[in-house]
Amino acid sequence: MTDYERVPPAGRAPASETSSTETANTEAQAANGPRAGYGPHAAFAPQAAHGPQAPYGPRPPYAYGPVPVPPSTNNKAIAALVLGILAIVVPFAGMIIGVVAIVFAGLALKELKYFGGQGRGLAFAGLICGIIGTVLYSLVLAVIYIIAIIYADPTLTDSGSQIQFSV
Repeated sequence: MTDYERVPPAGRAPASETSSTETANTEAQAANGPRAGYGPHAAFAPQAAHGPQAPYGPRPPYAYGPVPVPPSTNNKAIAALVLGILAIVVPFAGMIIGVVAIVFAGLALKELKYFGGQGRGLAFAGLICGIIGTVLYSLVLAVIYIIAIIYADPTLTDSGSQIQFSV
């Protein structure tokens, strides 16, 4: 092997051009151990993680971690909203459906308070729709009940007079 084929380590001259200071350094290294990056244990010696002396080039960029999954929407909040809307739309059964919507909305709000998640707005909307449906059909049933009482008792109407129809 000629001097042209042999490449010296970075920062060192070829062996034929060594000086007396390098010979002294070599003797000091023999007493203290090999320098990092040189000798038979060069692969195990600590190396800088950056710069031109890095053994395998620059490090790759760090990979991103897993994408966080957003919390799911509370199912009771969805049920409260659906039942609340049905409480307004469905006639006469809306009062019962509205009560169920109010219960589901209360359970959903309690779960969202303690465990977190999404659906707080849905639960509030279900609560409001449930209240509106319950109150609306309660008033409708109350009016129907009052009308039925008034027309069912003949003493409350026309003070006992008879209405006669002629043909």
